[in-house]
Amino acid sequence: MIGGLGSKTRILALPQWLWQCRQTRTSSPTLSSTPSCALNLNAAAITSDDGGGIMTKAEEGMNENPIGFDQEYLQQAGLRAELMPKHVTVTLDGGRRWSDKYNNGRLTYVPFYKRYIMLGEICIKLGIPALSCFIFASCNWRRGPEFANVMFTELEQILEDNIENFKRQGIRFLTIGETWRLPKSLQDMIKQVEEETKNGKTLDLIFAVPYGGRIDIVEATKSICVKVMDGVIKPEDIDEALVEQQLSNVICQVPNPDLMIRTGGNRFSNFYLWQASHAELYFCESLVAAEFGEAEFLNALSWFQGTNRRFGK
Repeated sequence: MIGGLGSKTRILALPQWLWQCRQTRTSSPTLSSTPSCALNLNAAAITSDDGGGIMTKAEEGMNENPIGFDQEYLQQAGLRAELMPKHVTVTLDGGRRWSDKYNNGRLTYVPFYKRYIMLGEICIKLGIPALSCFIFASCNWRRGPEFANVMFTELEQILEDNIENFKRQGIRFLTIGETWRLPKSLQDMIKQVEEETKNGKTLDLIFAVPYGGRIDIVEATKSICVKVMDGVIKPEDIDEALVEQQLSNVICQVPNPDLMIRTGGNRFSNFYLWQASHAELYFCESLVAAEFGEAEFLNALSWFQGTNRRFGK
C-alpha cells in the first residue's frame, strides 16, 4: 500500500496538540506564537534555519539523559504499541532544493543528519527497534566531488559528535553499502562508532552509505556463486531464503522494512529493492529533506497503523 503527504488535505487526522506542533514547524522558523506541545521531550526550544522551524533539543540529537520506551508519549501520539513497525526506513530527499530554499544555495547536510538522529530517538521512545537512513546512494557519485566532500566531511563530524550520545541512548550504529569507497578518515570513524556501540540494545540505527539496492543483490549473488564453486551448496539449493541471507541488512541481523518513508518524491531510488517487497510506502512529495520532522514522522506511523497488511493473503 502507498500513502503520502502531498498536500494539507491529504494529512491524516492528528491529535490537536500534534497538529499545532506541525503547523508551527512548517510555517516559520521563529519563536513567535509558539504553541505549547504536549510531547515529553526537552521543552527548551531553539530557533533553527534548517527548514524544520522550531526544534527541541531532543530533535537536535542533544538529549543529555538516556531515553527509553515512553508509554505516555505513545498514548499522546494516538499510536498502538502492538501495531508498531519493527523496521522503518527514511529517505530525506531534496537536499539541493532545501539548500536553495533555506541556506542561500550553500550545500550542507548537517540538518539532515540531525533529523535522522532525532527520528532514531523517537523510535526508541515508541519501541521501534530499527531505523535505516538512506544517506548516500551509489549513483550519487555522479554529482561530483564537491557534493561528496561536503556530505562525507559533515558526516564524519556528526558521528564523532554523537558517539557518546549513541552509547548513552543504547543505539547500535551500523552501516551498509560500499563503505570501502569512502574517504579513509570517514571509514575509520565509522569503524570506531560501530565498535563502541556494538552492544547497544534499544535501537539499530543503520546508515546506508554509499548504498544501492541493485548492488546489494549483485553482491548477494556473488556470495552465493562462491559458495557453489567451493562446494558448500549446490545450485538447486538456491532459493529466496538463501538469497535473502546474503543481503546487507540480514547480515547485520536487521529485519526487512515494514514502512519506507521518503520526502521530495515518490520513488524508491534504489533503496532496499529486494527487502521492500512487503513494505508499506509513504511519500511526502510536498516536503523536502529536513522539513520532515517529528509530527510528520508520527503521522506516517499513524497511517501505517491504519493499513491492512495482508502479505499476499
